Amino acid sequence: MIRRRAGTLLQARVLLHWDSETLARLLGHTPEERAILREGLFERAIGADILAGRTVSAEELIAAFEGVLLSRSH
Repeated sequence: MIRRRAGTLLQARVLLHWDSETLARLLGHTPEERAILREGLFERAIGADILAGRTVSAEELIAAFEGVLLSRSH
Protein backbone atom coordinates (compact mmCIF):
# COMPACT_ATOMS: atom_id res chain seq x y z
CA MET A 1 0.00 0.00 0.00
CA ILE A 2 1.36 3.41 -0.95
CA ARG A 3 -0.04 6.52 0.69
CA ARG A 4 -0.32 9.65 -1.43
CA ARG A 5 -1.72 13.10 -0.79
CA ALA A 6 -4.84 12.40 -2.80
CA GLY A 7 -5.40 8.93 -1.35
CA THR A 8 -3.92 5.47 -1.19
CA LEU A 9 -2.69 3.24 -3.99
CA LEU A 10 -3.58 -0.38 -3.32
CA GLN A 11 -2.14 -3.04 -5.58
CA ALA A 12 -3.17 -6.66 -5.23
CA ARG A 13 -3.44 -9.76 -7.31
CA VAL A 14 -6.34 -12.16 -7.55
CA LEU A 15 -5.83 -15.46 -9.28
CA LEU A 16 -8.55 -16.16 -11.82
CA HIS A 17 -7.23 -19.73 -12.13
CA TRP A 18 -4.57 -21.46 -10.04
CA ASP A 19 -3.09 -24.76 -11.12
CA SER A 20 -1.32 -26.16 -8.06
CA GLU A 21 -0.90 -29.55 -9.76
CA THR A 22 1.49 -28.21 -12.41
CA LEU A 23 3.54 -26.23 -9.90
CA ALA A 24 3.77 -29.23 -7.53
CA ARG A 25 4.92 -31.39 -10.44
CA LEU A 26 7.60 -28.87 -11.41
CA LEU A 27 8.90 -28.23 -7.87
CA GLY A 28 8.64 -31.69 -6.31
CA HIS A 29 11.58 -34.05 -6.78
CA THR A 30 9.80 -37.17 -5.53
CA PRO A 31 6.18 -38.34 -5.58
CA GLU A 32 6.03 -37.70 -1.83
CA GLU A 33 7.25 -34.10 -2.23
CA ARG A 34 4.76 -33.55 -5.04
CA ALA A 35 1.90 -34.78 -2.86
CA ILE A 36 2.96 -32.51 0.02
CA LEU A 37 3.29 -29.54 -2.34
CA ARG A 38 -0.02 -30.23 -4.07
CA GLU A 39 -1.88 -30.28 -0.75
CA GLY A 40 0.02 -27.32 0.74
CA LEU A 41 -0.37 -25.14 -2.33
CA PHE A 42 -4.09 -25.84 -2.52
CA GLU A 43 -4.45 -24.77 1.13
CA ARG A 44 -2.62 -21.48 0.52
CA ALA A 45 -3.72 -20.30 -2.91
CA ILE A 46 -6.89 -20.84 -4.89
CA GLY A 47 -8.35 -19.41 -8.05
CA ALA A 48 -11.51 -17.35 -8.21
CA ASP A 49 -12.91 -20.01 -10.54
CA ILE A 50 -12.77 -22.65 -7.80
CA LEU A 51 -14.33 -20.31 -5.24
CA ALA A 52 -17.15 -19.32 -7.61
CA GLY A 53 -17.61 -22.79 -9.07
CA ARG A 54 -17.33 -21.35 -12.58
CA THR A 55 -15.03 -19.34 -14.83
CA VAL A 56 -14.68 -15.72 -13.69
CA SER A 57 -13.46 -13.06 -16.14
CA ALA A 58 -11.09 -10.27 -15.18
CA GLU A 59 -13.76 -7.73 -16.11
CA GLU A 60 -16.31 -9.40 -13.83
CA LEU A 61 -13.86 -9.47 -10.94
CA ILE A 62 -12.91 -5.80 -11.42
CA ALA A 63 -16.58 -4.78 -11.53
CA ALA A 64 -17.32 -6.72 -8.33
CA PHE A 65 -14.32 -5.20 -6.54
CA GLU A 66 -15.27 -1.68 -7.64
CA GLY A 67 -18.84 -2.31 -6.50
CA VAL A 68 -17.68 -3.29 -3.02
CA LEU A 69 -15.43 -0.23 -2.78
CA LEU A 70 -18.26 2.06 -3.87
CA SER A 71 -20.74 0.50 -1.44
CA ARG A 72 -18.35 1.09 1.46
CA SER A 73 -17.68 4.72 0.56
CA HIS A 74 -21.26 5.84 1.29
